Amino acid sequence: MKLSSSEIINEFWAKLIFDDGQIWEVSRRQIGPIGIGDALKMAESEGVDLPTPNMIDIIWQCADLKISPQVRTFKRWTADEMNDPEVYSDHLAKIEKQISGRDFILLAGAFKDVVRGPDGRIGLYGWHRLNGKPIQPYFTGHNLQWRDYSQGLRLIKKNQCP
Repeated sequence: MKLSSSEIINEFWAKLIFDDGQIWEVSRRQIGPIGIGDALKMAESEGVDLPTPNMIDIIWQCADLKISPQVRTFKRWTADEMNDPEVYSDHLAKIEKQISGRDFILLAGAFKDVVRGPDGRIGLYGWHRLNGKPIQPYFTGHNLQWRDYSQGLRLIKKNQCP
């Protein structure tokens, strides 16, 4: 499956058209930071779905603007440290600095994604390095209340997915 074309639908959505006839409508950038359960609730309330890990790999390949993940280190890796408002603010500022006002259809690399795995469970996946390798393998070890600075939500319109 290869991307044939992509276009901006509006400020929030992009359309990806593939050579096999599939059309996906995806959010142009991730919403984040966000909690796992909050991401699921938002997707459900908007009538859209969470991407799968495979979709995230494809979306990363299709992105016309890829930025380097801004991985942080912490003293104890606690939820309090990873959810500090200053950490959120700093992370978002680093993302915007990398974007530097550039236009894009689809942005990748800002966050790991909240996904629905092949087993149907909700987890985390992605945050691809510039070489295309994801930092976060598919992981379902956090509960739905878990949130931290590195998690984002990429919405996919259900009627556009395979």
